[in-house]
Amino acid sequence: MFEWCARFRSGRQSVGDDVRARALRTAITDQNISQVETCILVDRRVTVREIENELSLSVGSVETIIHERLEIIQSICQMGLKATDRRTQATAN
Repeated sequence: MFEWCARFRSGRQSVGDDVRARALRTAITDQNISQVETCILVDRRVTVREIENELSLSVGSVETIIHERLEIIQSICQMGLKATDRRTQATAN
């Protein structure tokens, strides 16, 4: 509380947080994206854990690459496919 009061006495006018630098994502690189995509193309039934172990990436990084970069979602059809490309699914409908 003392620091907060001192900052306002010294001229601070905003009660909001200061802008902070965001940490760079070092695991989500073009090379890792390519390797994850290759793993999925080789075996469409590969799990996130298997990709994690093979490429030494975290589960969160693998999931971010799959869902945000490659735009792959889990299929809800019962054909046994674990992943379907959103673009292919969108054109099929």
